[in-house]
Amino acid sequence: MKEFDDLLQEASVKFANQEDMLTESSKLLENQRNLNIAIGVVAIVITLLLIWAFSNYRRQRRYAIENDKQAKVLEFQGLQLKEKNTELNDSINCAKRIQDVMLPSTALLDASVAESFVYYEPKDIVAGDFYWIQKWQDSVYFAAADCTGHGVPGAMMTVVCHNAMNRAFRELGGVSPATLLDQTRKYVLEQLHSSGDDVKDGMDIALCEWNSLNNTMSFAGAHNPLWLFTKRDVSGELKEGVRIDTVGDFTLLEIKADKQPIGHFDDFVPFKNHSIKLEEGDLIYIFSDGFADQFGGKRGKKLKTKLFKELLAMSAKGDMKEQEEFISEYFINWRGDIEQIDDVVVIGVKV
Repeated sequence: MKEFDDLLQEASVKFANQEDMLTESSKLLENQRNLNIAIGVVAIVITLLLIWAFSNYRRQRRYAIENDKQAKVLEFQGLQLKEKNTELNDSINCAKRIQDVMLPSTALLDASVAESFVYYEPKDIVAGDFYWIQKWQDSVYFAAADCTGHGVPGAMMTVVCHNAMNRAFRELGGVSPATLLDQTRKYVLEQLHSSGDDVKDGMDIALCEWNSLNNTMSFAGAHNPLWLFTKRDVSGELKEGVRIDTVGDFTLLEIKADKQPIGHFDDFVPFKNHSIKLEEGDLIYIFSDGFADQFGGKRGKKLKTKLFKELLAMSAKGDMKEQEEFISEYFINWRGDIEQIDDVVVIGVKV
């Protein structure tokens, strides 16, 4: 009986050991299964990451290829623009050389009067403003003209208007400024309407004739006036179309222009001619509107006509060349960093 109990106990121990072994095996199997699941998840994640990385690589490569193509296209377009810009600048510079040749030498005016200056400051390389000087016997004609527009369009108009003035002067000779403007207008309209289009362009101008023999100034203008600065009594000159004011140490006599352009105008009438006797020391100014219309100063406002008059009166104490330097420097400082808005031409003459 004792032997049986011993055998039974031994069998129970073996069974318990086997049960422990089974439990251990089950744990190992469970751990292995969990490990396999973890490995599977990691494998899936790695696979997805590889797929994403490959897809991203292909996308980035495609973008890089497209960007490279775009860069080459932009580079090609940039070269084309640079070439076109060079051609355009060359053409404009050629036009400037032609326009410079068209403008007369200021020496002709210097030789005809005591002192003079021509301040000419185009907004762009070429200009819609121009000055004109011609000699006829004892008279010198000079004008400050402002054509429609500036830059290339304005420069094209200067050719039309300048040629019309030269043609009228060649044909008529030493006539009054008013007659010369009437004939110039006729030729400008012929040229502008030759294409059949209804062109409204034209020019504003102040045209003077100074006769050295009798010391008389004749004037006619399209929108642009003449200013006479003097220290003598000119009250006897007060009449229709004339305004007298005081500016600094000077009396300012302003001869107004006709309110019509050299060009198409529905209610056109022949230009009026004005004459005035000059005396030694009198100062004559004609100009376009570019100087007075320039924005600048501390508040970015227009310079305006009033200040322009004061600047001329203030700087008239020196000679005319010094005055030109003064108004040039003032104009540059006035506009500062603000873009020049229009062409500028100012002619000053001292008798």
